[in-house]
Amino acid sequence: MHINKSLKTILLTIFSIAFMSTFTIGSENESDLLFSSLRQQAMGGISTATSESDAALYQNPAGLSNLGGFHLKFPRLRAMLGTEGLEKMQDVSDISSEDGDESAQLDMLQALVPMDQIFGFGLYPLVSVSMPGLAAGIYVDSAFSAALTRRTSPTLHVIGQIDASGMVGISDDFEILGEEISIGATFKYISRSKIYNENTGELFFELGQGDILANINGLQEDRPNFFSMEGFGVDIGFLKPLDGIDGNVGLVIKNIGASLEGEMSLKDDDGNYSTTTVTGEIPVIAKLGFSVEQDFEFVPVVGSFLGEATFGIDYEVISDESSMYKKLHMGFEKEIMFLKLRGGLNQGYVVGGFGLDLYILHLNYVYNTYEAGEEIGMDPKSFHTLEIGVLF
Repeated sequence: MHINKSLKTILLTIFSIAFMSTFTIGSENESDLLFSSLRQQAMGGISTATSESDAALYQNPAGLSNLGGFHLKFPRLRAMLGTEGLEKMQDVSDISSEDGDESAQLDMLQALVPMDQIFGFGLYPLVSVSMPGLAAGIYVDSAFSAALTRRTSPTLHVIGQIDASGMVGISDDFEILGEEISIGATFKYISRSKIYNENTGELFFELGQGDILANINGLQEDRPNFFSMEGFGVDIGFLKPLDGIDGNVGLVIKNIGASLEGEMSLKDDDGNYSTTTVTGEIPVIAKLGFSVEQDFEFVPVVGSFLGEATFGIDYEVISDESSMYKKLHMGFEKEIMFLKLRGGLNQGYVVGGFGLDLYILHLNYVYNTYEAGEEIGMDPKSFHTLEIGVLF
């Protein structure tokens, strides 16, 4: 029986996923880097076979081979806010409007418990330049969580980090065993700053109810301390066009050799400071991905809407995650004139958003959910993210 090359490639990808998913690399003492485009997030987290523009630097550097022309980007600002914080934003604002009535403020603060707000900001990029087979850029992203617990005596517990990276990527096309494959690599300098307690070295910032109210009323101003670690890492990616189908199959291995080192300043009981060396290892992550640009009118119900669209699937074959469902990502993108509609499943949760490039305006929006627990449904976190910039 004759099987065409595209079908062989798809079958080999499925077999590889089934085989490699039985292996999980043990978690290192650091999490993966935060970098992901809003296109990627809105499409359920897929990027291995759908990377485009300078985003290929941190998604799959093999995608740099598919870039068209020369592109220069300047700061694109991004802000992220959790849905819980949005729902309780007015309640938080009402506390400060009580004008120093601490008894009423405490009642309102206790009524907010429990609350876990996630938020962050980013620059995607700070600046980048790209052309076919070559790109460089600087990116900044952050993620914070502020949890308000203990109703009888409210306590604010804040954790978070800021990731910054300068990246240079190269890619080229090669013929291997008669097959054309794009192979790329990204070399990245990494700087990670994390919140910590200067008295204990623990990775959090905490305020009791008295300190919370004093900050709200402007009587004191407490800010978290940060320490930083730096290092280098490499991503290697592969991308192969599918024969007879307008699509790709890809593989990316991230964070090879990504070791970080820095210093933490600690204060003793007498108020004297000393420094200690801190190190971290960012875990190696590997993803397999498949994408296709296809006319989906044959699909019942949604086919007439989708028409010609991009569809993709990613699976984390080497990952910190143990749940198969948390490793799976799938999504689509439908372009209508200058508007790009996106949707997908991220770790089993429905996500979506849109992209708009109109004249000089660049705008991206995404509603996303990820699973913070070990299994789906244990601790989902939902948030909105908006990105804005100027087109050149």
